Amino acid sequence: MYLNIRMMKKILYTLALATLLYSCDDGDLVIENLSFDNTTISKCGNNTTPTGLLFKVNGSELLLINIPANYFDATLSTIDAPKVHTLTANQLIYRKYSGTVNANIICSDIPPATPTVSNEWLAAAGGTIEIVTSEKYTTNEITGISVLTGYSHDIRFKNVLLSNAESNFVYDDYYFGEYITNL
Repeated sequence: MYLNIRMMKKILYTLALATLLYSCDDGDLVIENLSFDNTTISKCGNNTTPTGLLFKVNGSELLLINIPANYFDATLSTIDAPKVHTLTANQLIYRKYSGTVNANIICSDIPPATPTVSNEWLAAAGGTIEIVTSEKYTTNEITGISVLTGYSHDIRFKNVLLSNAESNFVYDDYYFGEYITNL
């Protein structure tokens, strides 16, 4: 009889522990991580507004920046010197869509009905976008002469807080990528 009570206690403790562990839930905690490392920066071809509207797409995710186009101007005084733009409202947007997105969907004059935005995070004012512009040369294979063909703009986010109604995430230093402008 003593053995059975002892065995019953072990079983009850095991069940109580299993119930406790099973019932612990972290809720709907979602840790966001921007995953655009292997994607290229795009710009809408029909975008004639004087802004630097650039974006990256990865499946159903979009990362979009909207900064003045003069940050991509290349003059001798700005080559290799960082240009820093302080973010204001709606200049950096991260979106998740209900399906795969592409440049045709992002750049269309009338957005299609699908896919729809399922979640959106906006950057708070105060973070910065840093752009370092360098000259891009192409060497002629026959003559060996290098010719300036455009500019490379390395874009980095600093101290950016993205938030929506449910969550926030912060990037102290995030490399957005290299954007090439041709002459």
